[in-house]
Amino acid sequence: MALFDREDAPKGSSLAFGTDAEGFVAWKDHLESEGLDLRLADHRLAYSLYFHDPWGNYHEITTYSRDEVAEKLG
Repeated sequence: MALFDREDAPKGSSLAFGTDAEGFVAWKDHLESEGLDLRLADHRLAYSLYFHDPWGNYHEITTYSRDEVAEKLG
């Protein structure tokens, strides 16, 4: 996948990716280590991480392994 900075990109669009609990926590740790501003959302059924990449593209990483993630996050 190639992502580019586009002035005419629709506002509010995002890419969403699904993962298991282990992948979710690994992505959270990695993105935090890169200094990205993350928003963690507990949707009661799933957890999602929302963030902008360095080019301004908006992304979501979601897992439906909610209980397992809650345990790993403490």
